[in-house]
Amino acid sequence: MVGMSQNPYFGVACRCRTCASRCTSLLLHRSVLPLLPGEEHLLLLSPLQCVCLQVQDVCFTLHKQQHLVGILHEVDCLPSYYVAGGLVFAPLSLPCMEAVYGSRKWRTLAPISVLQAFVQQRTSPSQQVVILVQVLSHEINHGYKYSVLPVETFNGAAVHNMAHLAAMVDGCEQHYLNFGLEGGRFVTLDRQQVIEHTPHILKINNIPMDRSEDLLGEEAAAAAAAGAEAAAAEAAAAAAAGEQGTVQPVAAAVGQ
Repeated sequence: MVGMSQNPYFGVACRCRTCASRCTSLLLHRSVLPLLPGEEHLLLLSPLQCVCLQVQDVCFTLHKQQHLVGILHEVDCLPSYYVAGGLVFAPLSLPCMEAVYGSRKWRTLAPISVLQAFVQQRTSPSQQVVILVQVLSHEINHGYKYSVLPVETFNGAAVHNMAHLAAMVDGCEQHYLNFGLEGGRFVTLDRQQVIEHTPHILKINNIPMDRSEDLLGEEAAAAAAAGAEAAAAEAAAAAAAGEQGTVQPVAAAVGQ
């Protein structure tokens, strides 16, 4: 390099023998000062090392991120709950975690599976992470002490959102209600006991209804239908992947 001189930006103005173009580089931060598009300039990495760069205009489209977990109250999440047999369910959200653990401690106290959901994206607009927030103690749920655990299945079917879970519980005709939680845990309740004792559990805990208003009406029905369709699609995809996994070893064995 030749023609080196100091400039007001504490960098070096120099001319590279390779590209014969003038450039200005910041030695302190190792970054290049903005130049016009199309200009070739030199990035000075060290007194004995340099890289020739060229500025170009690049256009690309930014898409809005669809976060799986709500972050801002009344912006992308609202309070919602559903109670069945003393089990309190809610959609995972940042305000919910702050209410449970505190605004400063939730990142260190929340389960790993819950924290991982905060960096994931939705696969469909109606998708939610449903969590078992707490268990309101009663004789029909005696022994279950779970709290803040994702709900994965209900009677073997994947749970897509809150409305989907409420609709499956309401329409269940089996003798037992089996809630599959993260980590292979299960909560099993007698359906008839849940129907009989849930009103009493709500009364002694001063809860006016078994669900929030967003789980009532046509919007809840539409969300439940969307959840059922999404869960069915996921089950079909998983079944297809399982069939491919079983066919490949057979083909390999035949080839041998």
